[in-house]
Amino acid sequence: MQEAQLYALWQNLARTGQAVTAGPHRLRVLDAGRLNLQRGPDFVSALFELDDVRISGDVEMHLRLQDWYAHHHHLDPFFKNVCLHVVLQPAPSSRATVAAPLSGRAIPTIRLAPEDFPSALQSARVLCRPPAVLNKEAVQSLALERLHLKIRYFQHFLESETFEQAFYEHLLRSLGYPSNSWPFQLLARRLPWRWLERSCSAMGRGFDPFYALYAGMAGFLPAASSDPYLQKLIFLHGELRHLLPAAGLGREHWQFAGQRPCNHPHFRLAAWVSLLVQHPGLPIRPLSRLLKARLPLDQLWGELQRLFKLRPQGYWKKHHMLASNALARSNQNFLGKARVTELIINLIIPLFAARALLNGSHGFFEYLQSFYLWLPLNNVYRTFSRRFPWLALYRRRFPCQALMQAFIQLNNQYCQLNRCALCPLAHTLDK
Repeated sequence: MQEAQLYALWQNLARTGQAVTAGPHRLRVLDAGRLNLQRGPDFVSALFELDDVRISGDVEMHLRLQDWYAHHHHLDPFFKNVCLHVVLQPAPSSRATVAAPLSGRAIPTIRLAPEDFPSALQSARVLCRPPAVLNKEAVQSLALERLHLKIRYFQHFLESETFEQAFYEHLLRSLGYPSNSWPFQLLARRLPWRWLERSCSAMGRGFDPFYALYAGMAGFLPAASSDPYLQKLIFLHGELRHLLPAAGLGREHWQFAGQRPCNHPHFRLAAWVSLLVQHPGLPIRPLSRLLKARLPLDQLWGELQRLFKLRPQGYWKKHHMLASNALARSNQNFLGKARVTELIINLIIPLFAARALLNGSHGFFEYLQSFYLWLPLNNVYRTFSRRFPWLALYRRRFPCQALMQAFIQLNNQYCQLNRCALCPLAHTLDK
């Protein structure tokens, strides 16, 4: 039994509303909460009664109690609101707890297993079975559903913003994924596209001046520092701050703890400035020319990878954050192939497709849609490997990103909403 089955059992408890005995505890799930496939607890904003006390908060699930510590959740502020820890294997004691991050608060740990459930639950459908034949049309239909949702979002966004601002704002948002999406988008609003165009004309295309302005606006620069590079940025910011059009962000806007080095906001900001100075006329212009050329799909794929292939230079060749020790190895690229693929799927194709539909360019729209369905598969999200452990069986038949997009849509629109009876794949297994 895997964690995905624990998820299903938890959701089924919420559907039935029945109370169950879990060791010395009595549990009734009133609202399963939202299944979280990003960083953080497995269920967010759940509502349940434990020993007749009503509790609202997050829920984390593991196979074993010690996994809480093995995964370092006791140090991760993303897990500070966890109120219940659910495990499959028996805990060391009947009243076991784990420590919450920051506060050290004791979080009760309970065991849920099939034998703990009434017979009515044991016949409930809780597991998805892999279809014997995964229909290509069904996969493409789900993938296109997801694409069209993104297109409608950008069509709505373009009603009030320019195309350039939409690209710029959502590109920075993508660079902040997963923890700093909103502060990066807010940064693009504080330093809008029109300001950027004027600044490029006035300042030229030097990396350090632009990084100093963005870092100052982001709140990354202290008043003073002993680090030579940071001293340089502080000086440049002081010389150029009169160009900034709005008040800056503060440290409280950003999530620094628990970031992988390549996802640190200092490093991600350096990726944006590198892209900005590398392409005269701002990066949207070579991108537009490339897409309008309507190259063969494999050639377009290669050109887009080259466009976003950014090698760190200078300070960022050996650092992931400001005022840090130099790395033993040089950083290879700001953006890996998987991240560039996400930019293409989540920003470039839907944004340009939205504009094509608004302009009546249906041929160009069909070209972009074909590219979306053709894109090769180069990553599978670990969360979906846990949710659909049999997904890997179909990668050979569908070695394209459409497979991944289809299962994201399946999870969002059917699994999380308990719409099993309407599932396009229509294959479930009775527990």
